[in-house]
Amino acid sequence: MLPLLRDGSYVIYKKLKKSSFSLLKNNQIVIAIHPFKSDCLIIKKILYMNKKGVFLIGLNINNSNDSRNYGIINYDQVLGIVEKII
Repeated sequence: MLPLLRDGSYVIYKKLKKSSFSLLKNNQIVIAIHPFKSDCLIIKKILYMNKKGVFLIGLNINNSNDSRNYGIINYDQVLGIVEKII
């Protein structure tokens, strides 16, 4: 399976406000702050959510560093919902 994102891709996303986390849903692709590298952004799909945060899974599941490696991330680390990839 080819990855959805390639070098040179543009990502358009809708920025989330702190009060709008209720807009998040399973299977949405989101942009978030990496849990261990605050200067690094990640783009992942929401597998599930709970009170503690969001479990993210990579789009290229066989070659991805995601919540299987670093666990659930806090809601406030999710910056926005990806609307389009060009």
